[in-house]
Amino acid sequence: MSSEVNKSPFGPPDSSVNSSTDHNHPKNHCDTKPNLSPINSMSNYTYDDRVAKILDELYSITTLTEINDRRNLAYKAACWLLYDDDLKIEPGDRFLTQRYAIAGFLFSIDWHPDRVVHRSLETCDFDKIKCNDEGHITEINISEYCE
Repeated sequence: MSSEVNKSPFGPPDSSVNSSTDHNHPKNHCDTKPNLSPINSMSNYTYDDRVAKILDELYSITTLTEINDRRNLAYKAACWLLYDDDLKIEPGDRFLTQRYAIAGFLFSIDWHPDRVVHRSLETCDFDKIKCNDEGHITEINISEYCE
């Protein structure tokens, strides 16, 4: 068995990723599996308009049941997008659903999105992802890591 079993298709792990200096919250907020709701412990139980609007957008492409199931990839991707994504994407951003989809894909292959998409909104900036002229993902090349 190779010692490179956990090699990332997107480069080596970056231990500095998501290194929160807020000692009141865990390094990855989603490790606590919060409710994905505009009113929860993450918002100190006050209404969070950003969370509400992003959830409305996500509900148009996935179901409420999937997003609220803490074992589901949809939950993991949505939670990361809402709370752990350093870029704190805003509702209505043209890259929101693309970041959600790529985060879900990365969780499905056991790679955390922070290793790949934390540096730029432009998902097409990553060397293993190819996009068309409109900025839509057309290819994700991980073939060399699936042997």
